[in-house]
Amino acid sequence: MNNISQFDNPYLPPQTFAAGPPPLPGVIDAEAIRREHAYTESTVGTMGVLYYIAGTFVTLGGLVQLLNVLIAQSPDVAKEVMTCAFVLVFGIALFALGREARKFNSSARTGIIIISALGLLAFPIGTLINGYILCTLSGKKGRMVFSPEYKAIMAITARPKVRTSAAVWVVLAIALFIIAVAGYLIIA
Repeated sequence: MNNISQFDNPYLPPQTFAAGPPPLPGVIDAEAIRREHAYTESTVGTMGVLYYIAGTFVTLGGLVQLLNVLIAQSPDVAKEVMTCAFVLVFGIALFALGREARKFNSSARTGIIIISALGLLAFPIGTLINGYILCTLSGKKGRMVFSPEYKAIMAITARPKVRTSAAVWVVLAIALFIIAVAGYLIIA
């Protein structure tokens, strides 16, 4: 029997396709891949927002502390100014990581993994949040979302809608609470 498809038979009438031509063999289904990774993509976007918020609070806390040091004229001003400078640089770095994470740059993935590994020491809540971040970014889907192949898929497909689960909202609320407490402790 001859394996001639309708595309190879010149005697068949032309076919019309409502959604475009059928996919060719070996061509990836970009929409399916994007839907499969939509939750991870959304989680990474949320992480980026958290890093924006953390960077803002840490930077503001460092600025307030720097002003306190300069106004108070303590005897060890140089040491305290260096500490404030470190806090300011760290806050700016957090903000930059948030921006790069929302762009799905692989350098942000590496930076967030390093900071989250250090954040595991913030027992118990910091350990849970940073453990979740590490699992998300180190997993198969986390690696895929930051890959150049996935960026190409994102460029040719629409972003699928993802409903945020209650667990993510709880983690977000806990993270914001920790950031607020840390900001208060830096200022106080």
